[in-house]
Amino acid sequence: MTTIPRDGSETLALLVSRGLLAAERDEGAQGRPNVYRPTPQLLQAFGVQTLEELREGMGITKPSGAPDPGVADELDTDAALEVGDDQIGA
Repeated sequence: MTTIPRDGSETLALLVSRGLLAAERDEGAQGRPNVYRPTPQLLQAFGVQTLEELREGMGITKPSGAPDPGVADELDTDAALEVGDDQIGA
């Protein structure tokens, strides 16, 4: 039985465990050591080819000058956040 995630970290862990987001360590970041990027599986689930198409379809505008995280080429299991069912409430 799957339960509804209780907070944002559980939601991120669920998306990573399903291969929809890739989590990569950002050693230079303070307090938030992971950077999350969409995977090709996420784009496929939404029926788009690019992150820009996804933004357009959802009516989201990237702020000017904001960096674009891009799409992860592949889910790197060595860099991906390790999650277990106990962490995602499944």
